[in-house]
Amino acid sequence: MLNLKIKKFFSLFLAFILTFSFIFGVQITACAEITGDCGTGVTYSLNTVTGVMTVSGTGAMKDYGTTALMRQPWYSYMTNIKTLTIGEGVTSVGRYAFDVASELVSVSFPSTLTSIGNSAFNKCAKLQEITLPDAVTNLGIGAFRDCTGMTKLTLNTGLVSVGSYAFYNCSGLTKITIPDTVTTIESYAFFGINAVNLVIPESVTDINTRSFANCTMLTSVTVNNANTAFNGIIGEDPFNGCNSNLTFYGHKGSTTETYCTEKGYKFVSLDGCEHTETTIVTVVEATCDTDGTNNIVCNECQAIVRTETVPALGHDKQLQTEEDLTETNGHINYIYTCANCGETFVESTHEAWVDGYYTTEVTREATCVSSGLAKDTCTICAESKTRVRVISALGHTYVTDSETPATCTEAGSKTETCSVCGKTVTTEIPALGHSVTDEDYTVTIVPTCLEEGKKVATCSTCGATLEEVLPANGHTFVEDYVDNNADGHIYTHSTCSECGYSTVETVHDSWVEGYYSTNINRAATCSLPGIATNTCTVCGKTTTVSIPKTGHSYVFVKREEPTCASAGTIFYKCSVCSLEKQEKIPALGHTYDESTTVRVEPTCTLNGSVTRTCTVCGYVDEKILNAIGHVYAYSDCADGVLTYTCVNCSESSQTKTLDEIKTNFKDHFNTKTGQLLFEIYYDLNKDGYINSRDYAMLLQLS
Repeated sequence: MLNLKIKKFFSLFLAFILTFSFIFGVQITACAEITGDCGTGVTYSLNTVTGVMTVSGTGAMKDYGTTALMRQPWYSYMTNIKTLTIGEGVTSVGRYAFDVASELVSVSFPSTLTSIGNSAFNKCAKLQEITLPDAVTNLGIGAFRDCTGMTKLTLNTGLVSVGSYAFYNCSGLTKITIPDTVTTIESYAFFGINAVNLVIPESVTDINTRSFANCTMLTSVTVNNANTAFNGIIGEDPFNGCNSNLTFYGHKGSTTETYCTEKGYKFVSLDGCEHTETTIVTVVEATCDTDGTNNIVCNECQAIVRTETVPALGHDKQLQTEEDLTETNGHINYIYTCANCGETFVESTHEAWVDGYYTTEVTREATCVSSGLAKDTCTICAESKTRVRVISALGHTYVTDSETPATCTEAGSKTETCSVCGKTVTTEIPALGHSVTDEDYTVTIVPTCLEEGKKVATCSTCGATLEEVLPANGHTFVEDYVDNNADGHIYTHSTCSECGYSTVETVHDSWVEGYYSTNINRAATCSLPGIATNTCTVCGKTTTVSIPKTGHSYVFVKREEPTCASAGTIFYKCSVCSLEKQEKIPALGHTYDESTTVRVEPTCTLNGSVTRTCTVCGYVDEKILNAIGHVYAYSDCADGVLTYTCVNCSESSQTKTLDEIKTNFKDHFNTKTGQLLFEIYYDLNKDGYINSRDYAMLLQLS
């Protein structure tokens, strides 16, 4: 049984290994070498014992990531890699391909390599030397970030841009050479390297945010381009955090000199002449459509200090005439002439859609029952104006298939079929009705006030005899006289003028005592009204009336007297329904003798108190007075350390270095010290505000 369990375990383990190798492209062999695919037409081989890895083939390596599904096939052996050779034919190193290969010492790149992906060699701390092939034009974000062991870097002559974070925190670099093909150095590209001298070639036009920040060993920077842009907001400029004694070498009047003036760096001119007086020399005149070029030339040595671009002037369009063609083609033409170059421009405004001056594209055909869509495009407007129109549904085109005529009493029918879509419908033809007029009828029985009459006629179409009932005429009453009786009713006497029938109409006018009876439905109580029903004894009319509630009759029961801290109470009870109620008497309140009050004042660190005793009940009231806390203010500066002493007790003090104050000053600038919860280290002149006066004082202390 034990052997069987061992065999089952071995089978499951082998299946797992085979599945792993299938998913991640790893071939398991009996030796220490692993192989597999790492791109279309690109393979790899890694000897896990010697640490030698080779990437071969033609084309780009696959991009990888940091999640489980995106990991490299050699992820589990990343720390085994010591030497990497990428063969000829391979064109790129994939993203995160060798991320955190912490034991990698050397890499050999092929001449066919054109790009290195994001974080491809991130945190390869033992990588010592890199030489980029000339074909490389693109370095991904953080391509060699945190390669702290790198001591030698050779950038290729084909490189145009040094990518963001490309050599971030490569602290082992003490010397770099930037080729004259590079035009842009992106953000954080060389952040934290330890180069001492730096030469920026004339090809570089942009040095971006913190690209050389925190390079504390840097002492000199030579910038050959007079117009190089130093990009970055306050605290984020390219050389932020570098040595305060850093010296820049550049051309007089250049952007480098302006940058040094703004940041407080020392500037030394590369020119023999100071170029104190210059003249603008036009090289290419700017036109309406094209930029011009000016050289700033030194009056003394005739050297070109810098070259400036003059933006194109743009056309100065002057309206000459207006041509209204709304009725003709739906537009108004405005004719302009440029005041600078004389060129004529015609601009049109679309006013109306005129047939013949737009094209139509049917985007959805209309059917018998559904509308269609059409897109109209103006053929005149410079930027074609369009509209979408709805094409009405066509409607069915019916052809009659069969028809049954209607008669006087029976409906007919008609069956039709649409000749377009084939839809068939059958409609009813209403019965014609008999052909007879009022003049054709003869009255055979004359109606009276109470009895119906009758009239007859013959249909001229079908000969049917028609009978129609004539309704009774009803009485025609004439009022004889009206009685207003004392019983609250009005009696109207009337007689029919046709048959002499008499009638009396009784109307209830008011409720009179003695002519109605009262029934109590619900008796009134202390808190609820009652309900009664009155019924007229003459006509039987009824009405509901309310009986007012009687209200409570309260009598005194007892009294509980109030004390200093507790309220008193008076108790009452209704003599009818026994409902109870209470009336509160306010508490008397404590009476304190201020002459016996004991007060202990608080200090910076200890709470105080106020103690009082009630002269009536002896209650002791004690309130805590919170410690006031230390309030520090600047008091002294010695050896680069500022001292702050509590203004309340003068016993407690704190210190901060000048460097700490300078570094964090901007976080408190233009604020009131009270908003900082007693953090007043930055208010040196004690005026209650943290501003430039405090910073000026700080600089004096430095």
